[in-house]
Amino acid sequence: MKRPTMVAALFGCIGFVGGALAIAATLLAGCLVLLTFVCGPFISQFNIVNNSGAEVSVTPIGMGDRTSEYSFLPTYASALPSIPYVARGFTYDISLEPSESVRIIYDMDDVQFGHILVRSKSGEVFIVVTGEVDGHCCCGPEKETYEIPPLSHLPKAPPELVPCIEGEQVLYFDPALPNHQEARRHDERDRPDP
Repeated sequence: MKRPTMVAALFGCIGFVGGALAIAATLLAGCLVLLTFVCGPFISQFNIVNNSGAEVSVTPIGMGDRTSEYSFLPTYASALPSIPYVARGFTYDISLEPSESVRIIYDMDDVQFGHILVRSKSGEVFIVVTGEVDGHCCCGPEKETYEIPPLSHLPKAPPELVPCIEGEQVLYFDPALPNHQEARRHDERDRPDP
C-alpha cells in the first residue's frame, strides 16, 4: 500500500514542477511578444565587413535623441522577437577577423547611427563616418553594408569618442557640422547651473 502512495506523490511533484515550468515559459513568451511590439517598429539592420586585411574590433556609435551624447548602439540578438544584447563583444568592441562580417540589429529610436569606431590590434582607433548625425531619432542606416577599408585609408577617431569602445557615453560636438552647434546650444540650455 505504501508503494502506490509514493508513486502518486512522485507524479504529483512532477506535475507541480511541470506546471510551474509551463507558467514560466508562458510569461517569458509574453514578455518577448511585448518587447517585440514595443521595439519592433524601430529595429533597423546593417552589416559591417572587415576588408582591412587585419584583425580589428568595431563599435558602431551614434548620437542620442536630441542630445550631443554619443554611445554604442543598443543592439539586439534578433529583430523578431526583439531580444536585446547587453554584453561587450555584442554591443561594442566587436572583434572581426579579416574578411569577416557582422550583422548589427539595433534600436534606431534611441541612438542615431553615425560612425563606426575601428580599433586595430595595436590599440589605434580610427573612424568610419557612415552618415550625417543630427540627433533626431528614427533614422535608419544610409546603406545596408559598411566596409572597413585598409586602416591606412581611415582618419584617426576624435579622442573624445574613443571611450565609446569601452561602453561609455560621451559628450561630443563636431565643430565642422552646423547641426552640432545647435545641439550644443540645446544641451547648454538643458543643463542645470552648477
